[in-house]
Amino acid sequence: MMTKIREKTHLLLYVLVFAFVALIVVEWGANYSDISRTQRGIIGKIGGEDVRYADFQVTYFNQIQQAQQQRGGESLSESEMEGISDQVWNQMVEEHILRTFIRRNSISVGDSEIVYNLKTNPPDFLRQSPSFQTDGKFDPNKYIQALNNPQFGKQWAEIESILRIQLPFSKIQPMINSTIRITESELRAEYMRRNLKLNAKLIYFSPAEVSADMVTADDDDLKKYYQAHLNDFKEPAKARIAFVNYSERATAEDSAEILSRIADVKKQLVEGKDFAELARIYSADKGSAEQGGSLGWFTKGMMVKEFEDACFGGKPGTVIGPVFTQFGYHLIRVDSAIMHSAKKTKKSKKDKKSFGDYYSNRGRSR
Repeated sequence: MMTKIREKTHLLLYVLVFAFVALIVVEWGANYSDISRTQRGIIGKIGGEDVRYADFQVTYFNQIQQAQQQRGGESLSESEMEGISDQVWNQMVEEHILRTFIRRNSISVGDSEIVYNLKTNPPDFLRQSPSFQTDGKFDPNKYIQALNNPQFGKQWAEIESILRIQLPFSKIQPMINSTIRITESELRAEYMRRNLKLNAKLIYFSPAEVSADMVTADDDDLKKYYQAHLNDFKEPAKARIAFVNYSERATAEDSAEILSRIADVKKQLVEGKDFAELARIYSADKGSAEQGGSLGWFTKGMMVKEFEDACFGGKPGTVIGPVFTQFGYHLIRVDSAIMHSAKKTKKSKKDKKSFGDYYSNRGRSR
C-alpha cells in the first residue's frame, strides 16, 4: 500500500496517459474519442462515484500488455490476470482518495507551472515516445522543435490538460512521503509474509460436529492433564491499585491562596506582631525558621538576585514583600545595615575596591 502511494504519480490517469502515448507513437495522428463510445455500463462505486467499465478496461488491458512484454510475450495465467484486475481496482481506489484530498484542499496548478514543467521537466510518457527519441534515447532538440511547432497546438493543449490534473498529485507527494512511518515490527511482518514458506498437512474438525456427550473425562484424567500442563496455568503477579495524581505545578488558585496568607502575615507584622514568632509558625524554610527568620550578616552576591535586590534596596525596620524568587515568596525585614569603604591608595583606578554594604536580614516566608 505504501509503495503504491509513493508511485502514485506513475499511476495517475492511465486512461489519458495510455491514450496519448499511443497517439504520440503514431505521430500524433489517432483519434481516441472511440473509447468513450465503448462504455459498457457501471461496474462499481468508489466513494459514491460510479466507476465505468471503459475506464477500468483501458487500465486493465494496459497492465496486461506491460506484464506480457516483461515476460517476452508469454500469456498470463487466469490467476495472474485476476491479480492484475484486483491491482487495477486498488489503484483506482487510491486515485479516488488522492483526488478527493486534492479537491477538498483546493490544490491546483497555474499556467506558468505547466509551461515550466513542459519546458524543463517533460513527463515520462513524452520522454519515452519514439517521436522524441534518437537511437533509443530522449532527444531534447526534437522535443523542443515539436513544442514550438504551432501545427501541434491541439495536441499540446491535450497534454496541458493532462498535466493540469497530474501536477497536483506531484505536489502532494512530499506530504504523503513525510507522513509515512514504518515500524520495525511492520517491516518484520512484511518480510515474513513475502519470504516465509511452509509445507504442511492438516485434518480439520469442526467443533460443531462434536457434541458434549461424545467426550468423557473423569477426575483422574483432569488431574493428569493439570499436572502435565502446570506451566499453562501460571500467571504473573498482578495488582489492582487506585491512586490520585496531583500536579506539582501551582495553579492560579494555589498562587492566589498563598498570596492571601502572605498578606495576612504581613498585616500582622505591620500591626506589631513579633517577626521571630511568626517566622517560626509560617516559614517553609525550616533552617531560618528555627532562628526566628534570622539569616545573619551577608554581602552582595550571596543571595539570589531578586532576594538580594529587595534586601539592599530596603530601609531598615520596614517589611518588604512579598518578593518572588525561584524558591517561592518571601517577606523580608532589614534589621540593620553597615557600609564600609576601602581607603584610597596611589595605585591606578583599576586597583580601587569597595567592600560594599553589609546587611543583617531577618525572616523570609514562602
